[in-house]
Amino acid sequence: ARRLAPVIAAVLVLPGLAWPYVNGSILQTGSFKEIPDHWAKTAGWLKENSANDRALVVPATAHGIYTWGSPIDQPLDVLADTPYAQRDYVPFGTPGNRRAMDAVEQALTSGGQVPGLSEYLNRAGLHYVVVRNDLDPDQLGYVPTTTVKRTLEASGYKRVTGFGPVMTGGRIANDTPVQIEGLYPRQSAVEIYEPPSGTQRPGRATI
Repeated sequence: ARRLAPVIAAVLVLPGLAWPYVNGSILQTGSFKEIPDHWAKTAGWLKENSANDRALVVPATAHGIYTWGSPIDQPLDVLADTPYAQRDYVPFGTPGNRRAMDAVEQALTSGGQVPGLSEYLNRAGLHYVVVRNDLDPDQLGYVPTTTVKRTLEASGYKRVTGFGPVMTGGRIANDTPVQIEGLYPRQSAVEIYEPPSGTQRPGRATI
C-alpha cells in the first residue's frame, strides 16, 4: 500500500497540473477565449449611429489590460467598421495628433467641467465618446472611469447607451462590508456618451 501511495498521488495531481496547458491559460497571463460580446455590440452601435464620425475611446492605458483578459489588439481594432481614436502610450501618428490626444486625456482626468471640450473634440473630428469600464483597475496608470464620466457630464455630455454586464467602479476588497459595497457605482462594461445637443457632427475629419 505504501508503494502505491506515490502512484495514487501522481494520478490525482497530474490532471490538475496539466489543465492550464489544455485550456491555454498557461500561455500568458490575461489569456482569454474570445472578445466579450459587449464589444461587438459597441462596434455595431457605432456602425449604425456613427458611420461617418470618428469616436473617441477613453480612458487611455499603457497596456490595454481588461478585466476579461489582455488582447494584443484593442477590441475595436478587430470588430469596428467605423473610425475611432484613442491615446496610446506608444507615440503613433504626427506630433500634432499626439499633443491633441494628450490634451484630451489631461482634461478628462480633471473630474470637473472643461469649458469648450465638445467644441475641441468636434474640431478634432470626434463625436461620440466610448468609455471602457471593463479595464483592469489594478494596472499601472489606470484612470478611474468615474472621474472621466464626471468630466464628460459636467462638460455637457450625456450617456446614450451601455453594453455588457454591470460592473463596479474599481476593485472591491473581499472583506468590504455590504453597506460600503453599495456605495460603489454600478455601470455597464462599455458606455457611450454624446456631446451637448446642437453640436454638429464633424464627419470624417482627422486629428
